[in-house]
Amino acid sequence: MNLPDVFISYRWTEPDMTWVRNELVPSLEAAGINVCIDVEDFLPGRDLILEMEKAGVSSAHVLCVISKRYFEEDRFVWFESLLARKKDPGGQKSALIPIIIESTELPEWIRGLVPVDWTDVNNLEREWRKLLQVLSAPSYVQPPPLLSSQGPEDSTSNLKGRQDQLTLVSISPLAPRAGLGIGWDVALENKNNSPVTIGKIMITGIRSIRIAGYSPMHNRIKFEIVVKSGITEPHSDQTLNATVFDDIDSEWGRICSGQFTYVFSTAEGHETWSYAFTIPADFQLPPKQTTVTRLVFRYESKEIVEKEARGSTPALTKMGISTDEHKLSFYRDEDEICSIPIDISFLEFIANNNP
Repeated sequence: MNLPDVFISYRWTEPDMTWVRNELVPSLEAAGINVCIDVEDFLPGRDLILEMEKAGVSSAHVLCVISKRYFEEDRFVWFESLLARKKDPGGQKSALIPIIIESTELPEWIRGLVPVDWTDVNNLEREWRKLLQVLSAPSYVQPPPLLSSQGPEDSTSNLKGRQDQLTLVSISPLAPRAGLGIGWDVALENKNNSPVTIGKIMITGIRSIRIAGYSPMHNRIKFEIVVKSGITEPHSDQTLNATVFDDIDSEWGRICSGQFTYVFSTAEGHETWSYAFTIPADFQLPPKQTTVTRLVFRYESKEIVEKEARGSTPALTKMGISTDEHKLSFYRDEDEICSIPIDISFLEFIANNNP
């Protein structure tokens, strides 16, 4: 049985309970996180305190969902968080992670920890990405779970209503002539009556192959990869016939970095590649027009930031692809406004190049 990645500590009061069980846990599991939660994993008839202690000790992290209700009356949830704090008093391993869903006064023993702030809808993408990163999630594709207060009347919901007004016309890969590079010409149609500002671009993906081995093995390597990115201002020229680019192209410019993780585990039954890159941008798509934006990337460096290996080389059977999702996303500030499925070329680009 695999040990849980995270144990959720929360109050059995509304709206905390419903959000944790119906939104947070399913979203974490969809990102590949092995979650332990009392309502699913505590055994009937067992001592509650012992079950709490067992869950906290066996999980790599304890995620405490903090609202004003978390510190009221029932002290059992305090016990769960205090155990995790005691296990990692210096906070070096992120054993206790506060996720604040409602502003409240924090006690001193938790105040010194860097929280995940879920109170501002405009920052959810950033906070979700940080949480998935510290939990070593295999996938960054799953969107953040919203609170009920962040529903139909907030900016995220309004934004979803605008997504249909920005549509993909075509995406054409560029053919590299020299160096280690990759790029696309992306044609987008803005049907709105006003310009759409693009604040950043993200490339994310996961590819997972089911495997079975006759001996146990678990290898995990996390890389920090640096690329140079070039983004042209949108223009109306729609000659999208695999335009050539090279290392001396004036479009090369910004330095950006991202994480790429490779996991091979017969115990978990998969071989997985996952990645997430954020490219800063600042340009506008004119209203009532179809425009082309060229994105180009040049490979700079790859560095191992984390590595673990155990077990012996297994006799291996590959059983087919279970997940294969890759996308290029455009954002207004922290809000996704358009997503484009892409092939595995960016994964091959960051995984195989070793300059």
